[in-house]
Amino acid sequence: MPRPHARRRETETIFVPHEYMQFADARTDAIVRRCCRDANIVESVQRSCYLQGLWDGVQVALAHPEILDVLREKP
Repeated sequence: MPRPHARRRETETIFVPHEYMQFADARTDAIVRRCCRDANIVESVQRSCYLQGLWDGVQVALAHPEILDVLREKP
């Protein structure tokens, strides 16, 4: 039975192989270091993640147009 007034999660945690994380860390370490000096870094990373996800979605939709029908079926 669900808890009354349970808070909906805004993010999802996924598990990625260690080698992938090492690659990502190597590419993003400079961003982490800059966080110590740049007051707007959180907003910059937020925008970058959003735009990259949007672009990735466009590329998937172009490569696999049938996925749009599947997504349209979801509430």
